[in-house]
Amino acid sequence: MNRMRFFLFMLAFWFVCLETAWGFLPPLDKKNGMKLSIDGVPKAVMLNEGILFKVVAENESDKTVKVAMQVWMNDDWKVSPEVPVTFELAAKGRQEFEYKGKALGRALEAWYPVHAKANVTPQDEEAFELHPIALFTTKKTRVQEVAPVAADDGEGQIAWLAEKGVTLDGDLEEWWGQATPVSCDAEHVSAGKITGDSFDGVVMFLHDSENIYVAGQIADD
Repeated sequence: MNRMRFFLFMLAFWFVCLETAWGFLPPLDKKNGMKLSIDGVPKAVMLNEGILFKVVAENESDKTVKVAMQVWMNDDWKVSPEVPVTFELAAKGRQEFEYKGKALGRALEAWYPVHAKANVTPQDEEAFELHPIALFTTKKTRVQEVAPVAADDGEGQIAWLAEKGVTLDGDLEEWWGQATPVSCDAEHVSAGKITGDSFDGVVMFLHDSENIYVAGQIADD
């Protein structure tokens, strides 16, 4: 009897989980002839690459509607553009908006949502709300492959002048063109048990008239 109760409990729990997951697939909400969808969100996203997606509003009704829409992610991500948009959508009309999500330094390997929320007001009718949600998971930063750099013998230079400046925002885009990447992988360790499958990365150095900057991009299992 106890086994049967446990089985029924687990079956009910499984269906609740499935219902929750199915609620986000596809990321589409529709009501009264209006559709709001989030398109282009992949199942998995590399943290260092960010995410590009579209929000599409479609008016299948025979009335013009006014739409006030906002798109956001959680606090680990920054979405641009951030400003809410307000627009009119004619009958049978369609409008697309492009967005970019950038992972902040505290983002983890986890499941993350993308929200699109619209307040829709048809002519001579009460307003209603649409709120689709897309889900994706993140993976570790893909370390950029570089050729190994020999140890400095005192003659060379690996801390170059930061001619383009350095912004301390966790984004290494300005580093790749003006710094020398130094391999920091299993073949260059001085101690410990590290294999090529468990550790890989690069470090880079830049300086200005007052500071020396160090950046690293590491993949560690």
